[in-house]
Amino acid sequence: MQKAEVLICGAGPTGLAAALFLTELGVPVRIIDKLPKHSGFSKALGVNARTLSLLKPTGVTDILLQDGIKMYGMNTWRDGKRIMHLDLSKVDSPYKFMLINPQFKTEEVLTATLAQKGINIERSTELTDINIISNNKAKVSILGPDGNIHLEDYSCLFAADGAHSTVRSKLNINFPGTSFPEPWHFYDLELKCALPQDQGQMLATKKGAIIMLPMGNNIWRLGGSVPNLLEYLPQECKVINTLWDTTFKVSHRVIDRFASGPVYFGGDAAHLHSPVGGRGMNLGIEDAFVFATLYANGRLAKYTRFRQPVVKKVVDQVERMSQMPRAKGAMYTMVDKAPSIMKAIFPIFAPTFGKWVLGLDHPVIPDKR
Repeated sequence: MQKAEVLICGAGPTGLAAALFLTELGVPVRIIDKLPKHSGFSKALGVNARTLSLLKPTGVTDILLQDGIKMYGMNTWRDGKRIMHLDLSKVDSPYKFMLINPQFKTEEVLTATLAQKGINIERSTELTDINIISNNKAKVSILGPDGNIHLEDYSCLFAADGAHSTVRSKLNINFPGTSFPEPWHFYDLELKCALPQDQGQMLATKKGAIIMLPMGNNIWRLGGSVPNLLEYLPQECKVINTLWDTTFKVSHRVIDRFASGPVYFGGDAAHLHSPVGGRGMNLGIEDAFVFATLYANGRLAKYTRFRQPVVKKVVDQVERMSQMPRAKGAMYTMVDKAPSIMKAIFPIFAPTFGKWVLGLDHPVIPDKR
């Protein structure tokens, strides 16, 4: 078996995508993950147009489209009246929608596609220590499922090991940012509801905005920071079953350095933000694509320059838009205090906002030189 050139730590969507993109480019990889299996929870839902375009050559996009729900727009309501409508079908893209697909299903498709190419995840296997020897050599300690630690050398490592990244911690790289003090809530609910299942909904209340995303078969994701948010469901929507619920804290963070010697960071190991806009998983898959492309072209020195400003800008934008569910910020004030004015001016900004939601607000690799 050919020795791997790149060690990928973490088999979430970012790590799996990096393994797939590199394999497609003929680069031998090894991917490890400390968990015995991937999570069965829905977690991230939106697969945006940028991600669908990047994954198209691998065959993954066609599979995702078979089962995912196409969300063509988003409506914002205030006191039972629709004051904003975002029409994603007007965005200039082959994919004029947000594909709603639970994260575990996306991971399953990526994993199966990798397996078909002879790449299997080594589970119950984790990096426990790392020592950078030079710009093209890192010595790592890997704890295997046999309980033994193996010392190995790699010329390149892609750290996609999540928000509590061991790699980032071992290299003492800062992860600065801010956190919201209040808890946020997610529910996956089976509803008896007449709302169209190809449109998302935002319910503006005095305590903040609540987001509803269609998951198909009368299943809806309900999310926000409003306390007791189930009480704010539209009157015509009745809860039949609660499939999943979770409470979490929201942080907005960007790693100080996207690279350290031969180690490169992507996904939640490099950036965190609220779920508003559905950019998290998609931004991580874009990290993976840029990393793989630059690696194959011998241009990895540009990775930080390409990713740092893009990610920082997106995270800043998400943080500003996340004020809406918190009943804060200029947009919430307009929706709450002057909904008729907001309804009149929103069409001016809708095309730009639509591109942003679908991840088309910046070039993937800005400098072809």
